[in-house]
Amino acid sequence: MSAEEKILVIEDDDSLRDDLVMILEDEGYWVQSAASGLDALELAHRQNFDLVVSDIRMAGMDGLDTLERLQQQQPSVATLIITGFTAEADSIRAVRLGVGDYLKKPFELSEFVAAVARQLHLHRSRKQRKQREQSLRQTATWALEKLANHSKSGRLAWATASEMGLSPEVAGQAQLAVLLELCQQTSPQLDPEGLPGDLLNIVEEVRSEAEEVSLPARIAQVALHPNFSPEGESTLAAAWERANQRSQSQEESAQPQRRRRTSLLQLGRSQEALNPAEARTHFEAVVQEGGSDREQVEALLGLCRLSQSEPDRCFSYAQQAVTLARSLNGLLGCVSALQAGLSLVQAGLKKEAIMFYEQAGRVSRELGQPLLEAKAILALSAAGSEMDPQHIQRALSSLLEVSERFELLDEAWWIAPSLLRLQARAPHPLQEKALAVIGRDAPGVFLRLVQAGSLEPAARVHIIPALKDPKHPAALECVKLLAGDSSTEVRGAAEVVVRSAVGALLPPTVRIYTLGHFEVFRGDERIPDQQFRSSKQRFLLSRLAGSRRPVPTERIIDDFWPDSGEGGRSSLNVCVFHLRKVLRPKDWPEELDYIQRDNMGLQLNPQLPVWHDVNEVLALSTPEANPTEETVGRWKKAVDLYRGPYLETCYMDWAVTTRESLEVTILTCLRSLLGVLTSQQRAAETLEYANRLLELDKYCQEGHLAAMKAHLWLGRPEASIKQFEHCKKLLARELQIEPSIAILEAHQRTLLSVK
Repeated sequence: MSAEEKILVIEDDDSLRDDLVMILEDEGYWVQSAASGLDALELAHRQNFDLVVSDIRMAGMDGLDTLERLQQQQPSVATLIITGFTAEADSIRAVRLGVGDYLKKPFELSEFVAAVARQLHLHRSRKQRKQREQSLRQTATWALEKLANHSKSGRLAWATASEMGLSPEVAGQAQLAVLLELCQQTSPQLDPEGLPGDLLNIVEEVRSEAEEVSLPARIAQVALHPNFSPEGESTLAAAWERANQRSQSQEESAQPQRRRRTSLLQLGRSQEALNPAEARTHFEAVVQEGGSDREQVEALLGLCRLSQSEPDRCFSYAQQAVTLARSLNGLLGCVSALQAGLSLVQAGLKKEAIMFYEQAGRVSRELGQPLLEAKAILALSAAGSEMDPQHIQRALSSLLEVSERFELLDEAWWIAPSLLRLQARAPHPLQEKALAVIGRDAPGVFLRLVQAGSLEPAARVHIIPALKDPKHPAALECVKLLAGDSSTEVRGAAEVVVRSAVGALLPPTVRIYTLGHFEVFRGDERIPDQQFRSSKQRFLLSRLAGSRRPVPTERIIDDFWPDSGEGGRSSLNVCVFHLRKVLRPKDWPEELDYIQRDNMGLQLNPQLPVWHDVNEVLALSTPEANPTEETVGRWKKAVDLYRGPYLETCYMDWAVTTRESLEVTILTCLRSLLGVLTSQQRAAETLEYANRLLELDKYCQEGHLAAMKAHLWLGRPEASIKQFEHCKKLLARELQIEPSIAILEAHQRTLLSVK
């Protein structure tokens, strides 16, 4: 018990609240009290507490809602609930909130005092553990920073042991010896209790070798001191020399790192429309580095888009991109074939584009990807290929599902003119509905088509039903242009819409992509990266998009400007001002604010349409005990949306936590998906998602096992054996373990099938 420990009591019964405060003060605690949830939040805004004691049933905001909001301000606070009765729903919510303990009314005051003391004891223990963890983390950070200054040391120790033919265990021990040596050189007074257990073992081993230095320590000496070559150590010195040469070669070939490539791609994408020559330079820089990865595919596709005026070069880049993508995984091959085909059509190579579209349609069908197959069918139709009308309607039906609105929106620039021409030849309700979706979410597409003058009157007239209730300035401008059309039919229909246009404008949906590369769209319009003046603006927008509740202002300042004092508040205000300006559509005639601020903090305006890829992934990846085919489709969509790590260049605690959590979520989703696919022996899909799982976790034995089975089902036992050998070598080299029994059994079955 300590007067330094602060307790907040929340109880709307005045008499009980006074009794609880009095008994706690008699015990020596520092206590404040509140009669309502709002009063409690106001107190918590001004003062940190160690323990919150709260009733559940209170007028206005109940106790659990209050605790949930209070924990947003003070995440580590301990909690104790007192209540007259407990509903099951309340119990579940309490568990989710991590409530420390329950006391059911009526209770003895001695029980209450004991419960308070117990929760404060646990709170002190957690604080002490956290302080120790921070100490260990500081030790590890300091050691890694020192190793970074001697970047070759650890690698040379491992490589030298390997060159001498020693086991991975000894090589790992050598690396630890290097770290120990560096630690002792840098900070001799370092408390040994702050070192991890493995290092302590090495400390004892090295210190116990009084007469002769242990082999790992000798390797460490060589790695740390290249000139060290004592008499009788020629074998060790020669091994070090070979390892050093190999390490230098590998280091040169590994530069620049993936982050630089990602940055080049981001720059290339952002400059495509503004400065094509500069964008080409960035894409070419990635391609010239070589390699076989997604970044290389994306750079080749970028060059393909920029070469539409040079058909031969465009086709060459398209072939390279699709061939490489197919070698990585089937789904990436489908997406790349579709994107390459769209560029080829713009380059006048419709025949070649149709070849890519057909390939994308065939493989997407094998992989159970109806949305990709639907896009391929529509692309074939747009390129002039004769298509069965029923196939087109099925494709539109897939794309018009509510959850897939943006699948249609992202492709509106080429789907819209195709649908207008189809509608002119053979009207159909699904085509009309699809055009209406585009008119609602991306009316600028129709405006650009009308301004370009590339449509026949029979096609232009079908724009008007899609914009019959124009709620966007671009839609209204488009209809007004059509009201002056040369065609009497078009002009008459448009004039009716212009006269009847009334009501409030509907703002465009803001779409925020934070998985993989950062992108923001207003409707179908991509907001240029240059409009975000700093990375903190991007990160703050992402932070707000990922929170379903207001984020407290003080927490944002602590996260983004921790050492700025009062200047942090000013920096936040400037950042929010620019974000509001970026998100607001140009020349929007009404008040429109996508970011709200109140006494609870900052949040994206819940009354305005905002879509965030993280929220979509979390909603789609929800686990189910008895998954259906619809569930499988949702899981696939979640995996497809996971384009890469969340805000990979942001190292603030909240971003790192979100990034790690999302990776766990998508890995769990992939394992669940593979469980269904393997149980149904869906070979092509199993192989595709096994490879996706191994891209994220190359040591995952479930992924290797699923890939082995898929190869066998596809009649490729040699590929299954090759997968096993790769898995075995990887696990031995990196983790020093053997494959699981299930993998060994699958390998034996494969060998028997070959004989």
